[in-house]
Amino acid sequence: PAQDAWSWTRDTNAARSRAADLEEENAKLRAELVAARAGDDRTEATRGIATAGSAFTRDYERVPARVIAKSEPAWYERSRIDVGTSDGVVVNSPVIAPAEGGAALVGVVTAARSGSADVTYITDPQSRVGAIVVGAGNQPGILEATTSGQLKLEGVPRDAAVEEGQFVVTGGFSSLQLPSVYPPDLQIGQVTGVGSQETDIEQSIQVTPFVDTRSLREVVALAPASPRAVRRAQG
Repeated sequence: PAQDAWSWTRDTNAARSRAADLEEENAKLRAELVAARAGDDRTEATRGIATAGSAFTRDYERVPARVIAKSEPAWYERSRIDVGTSDGVVVNSPVIAPAEGGAALVGVVTAARSGSADVTYITDPQSRVGAIVVGAGNQPGILEATTSGQLKLEGVPRDAAVEEGQFVVTGGFSSLQLPSVYPPDLQIGQVTGVGSQETDIEQSIQVTPFVDTRSLREVVALAPASPRAVRRAQG
């Protein structure tokens, strides 16, 4: 029995190790897929932004933060983090979190003090984010929250080639086609539903965010570090 128990433990540990290796490999493959698909609609210069790469190093200082309070019972709406203006974080600083294949947008700072800041998530009913579907011709849309932490992308024409499984990223514009507080090409989520009626001129697009804000404990606030980023934060 002792020998059998040892063998079972060894086999279990080996299986867990293989599962961890596969999960890491899948994350890398998805990051490569996002970059490849982004290349269809982007120039080479912006291709790497989908995984929060060099563009964020250039325009923003990444400020790691812990979530110290959450809105109750609406876990999808707001939280408070333990960094603030003394760390360079200001109102309209985008907030990202780890996701498979890199980082994904989770919200924006809507109030900032010396040692803390309030974050409104993109899954808050009042949130609006200009976004596009990668591989669907750069058609602009406005991302809004629905129920249970899901999102919908509105304003995309019916004839746009949107399919389930495509990635949704920030478009770099606001609802009035003005510059957005969010830099372009930051991952948000994945299309999980597409539909329209014969009389519709726009598609109904459901988007599942890459990050579940209910379980967030750590995030990264993007503190403006370049004149371009400062202008974005100023609206």
